[in-house]
Amino acid sequence: MAKPKSCKNCKEKFTPEYNPLQFLCSPKCAIEYNKKAAERKEKDEWKVKKKEMVEKLKTMGDYESELQTEVNAICRLIDEGCRCISCGNAGKPQAGHYHSRGANTTLRFNLNNLHLQCYRCNVELSANITGYNLGLISWYGKAYQDYVEYELPKEYPLLKWSKNDLILWTAQARAFKKDIINLDRPFNEEDRIFWRNFYNDKIGIYKNNSISM
Repeated sequence: MAKPKSCKNCKEKFTPEYNPLQFLCSPKCAIEYNKKAAERKEKDEWKVKKKEMVEKLKTMGDYESELQTEVNAICRLIDEGCRCISCGNAGKPQAGHYHSRGANTTLRFNLNNLHLQCYRCNVELSANITGYNLGLISWYGKAYQDYVEYELPKEYPLLKWSKNDLILWTAQARAFKKDIINLDRPFNEEDRIFWRNFYNDKIGIYKNNSISM
């Protein structure tokens, strides 16, 4: 005799009469179960179609923004435990650009161009570059500050990317972000520079960056 089991639709206990593999207790439950399955399939198909439609409508700016979000998150993880590089306060942490995106689009994703800042310095004071310079010198030394201010733009004078580049880099940045979360943080000054260069290279936008302090 077959053993009692729970109906996959109504969850009530029943004993299969003819087929031990039976998982629905009645024709009524079979109809309801199949209806629900069809609705789930239709919903899943719509999700896929909707995602495809959204992808088709995305602009280059949308793809750049998605990558920027991931790179900014990596910056904040690398600098976790630090205060604002420009003023030393502990405001809401953001990834602040030294060379602004408007002034130098090429460097917008470069982690040496991004350091933790508070909202006030990053937004209200437009990066507070005077404080930014002092912070770079205080944290890493004058040589690194000179590198960020003068050499970094020369090292990457012009980079162009395609939509496929941005999609690939975003996926890689997202994966590496998960790796950083598992690292032993906070980092010291030397480690923060190391990981900036490491992930610049690994994400693939800025390769062969050999600066070390």
